[in-house]
Amino acid sequence: MILDSVLDYSISSGKLWSEYADEIVKEVEKEGLQVEWILDTHVHADHITGMEYLKKKFLGSKTAISERITSVQAWWAKQFEWDDFDCSGSQWDYLLYDPVVEKECAPKVREILKEIKVGELIVKPIPTPGHTPACLSLLVGDTLFTGDAIFQPDFGTARCDFPGGSSADLYDSIVTSIYSLPDTSRIFVGHDYPPASRSVSFFSDVAAQKASNKYLTALTSKQDFIAARNARDSQLELPNLIFPSLQFNINAGKAPSPTPQGGLFVKTPLRIQPGLGI
Repeated sequence: MILDSVLDYSISSGKLWSEYADEIVKEVEKEGLQVEWILDTHVHADHITGMEYLKKKFLGSKTAISERITSVQAWWAKQFEWDDFDCSGSQWDYLLYDPVVEKECAPKVREILKEIKVGELIVKPIPTPGHTPACLSLLVGDTLFTGDAIFQPDFGTARCDFPGGSSADLYDSIVTSIYSLPDTSRIFVGHDYPPASRSVSFFSDVAAQKASNKYLTALTSKQDFIAARNARDSQLELPNLIFPSLQFNINAGKAPSPTPQGGLFVKTPLRIQPGLGI
C-alpha cells in the first residue's frame, strides 16, 4: 500500500515531474513487492498526489479515499467554476466508509469498503475529520497512519481553517478515534516541522501524544483546544500550492482538462482589494 504519494511541482514554472514518485517505484522493484493499493488520507492542499502516475506504474493496483470526498469535490468544483465536473467520487476505484455519510442517508451508488486487505494485513479506515471533512486515518494492527490529523507532540495538530474544516471535529476525532487506542499504539504522521533542537521524525505513540501534544493532551478541554487552534489558524497563510494541488487532488491525481486549444492550466482565484482601481 502506498499512502499519500507526491509528484514534484514548481509553482513558478508550472513544471510537473516524477522524481520523488520514481524513488518509490525503484524501491518497490528492488524489494520485489506487489502494490495492491494507492490511497490518500485526504485531499492535500500542499502537494499534488502521485496517485494517478503510480497507478499506471503498478498495473492492477486500486485507488481509494474517504467517501466524504464528494462534499470536498462539490465545494472546490464550484470555486473553480468546473460546471461539468463529476463530484461523485468516481475518479477512485473505491471509496472508504464514513458513518457520517450513512447518517445523512446519502444514496450508495457504488461499493463502499469498511476495510481493505494488503496481503494478509487488514487495513481499517478510521474517519478523523477536522483538518478537512474527508480526512481518515488507517489502522493496521497496532499502527495508525494519521495523515494530517495529528503531528509530532511538539508541533501539535493540523490546521482546521480549510473549507469544511472544524476544530471541534478535530478534537472529537483525536480524543475518540486516536486517544482511545492503547497507549502503546504506534502513530506515523504525515508531516513533521521540527524545531532546531531535533531532527525530522514521523513516529510517536498514543502515550506520548496524550502526555505532551502541544495543542491537545489527554487533559485538554474541548473549549481550550478550539480556542487555541482557532487562534493559531487565524495567523496562518494558505499553503503555496493549495490551488494547483486541489485541481489535481479532487480528481484523483488526474490533470485538469485541456482547453479547446490544447493548453493545460491551473486556476488561481484572484481577490482584488476594493478600491484598487485596476
